[in-house]
Amino acid sequence: MKTILVIDDEEAIADMVCVFLESEGYQTAQARNGRQGLDYLSTLHPDAVICDVMMPILDGRELCKKMQASS
Repeated sequence: MKTILVIDDEEAIADMVCVFLESEGYQTAQARNGRQGLDYLSTLHPDAVICDVMMPILDGRELCKKMQASS
């Protein structure tokens, strides 16, 4: 089963996205900010990431830069 990491500081939005993805057969995990998302990436190894741009601690753009730098 494919796993998708959903990173969003708005819990209701992240929950809604996860419910939809799970109804389509995906396994999901959630992170509340970019820093937590990076931590999950090192252990979870998801097949895809869906992330918000405007988040506290580490925004979506910086998260993408860090993801690219580590690959």
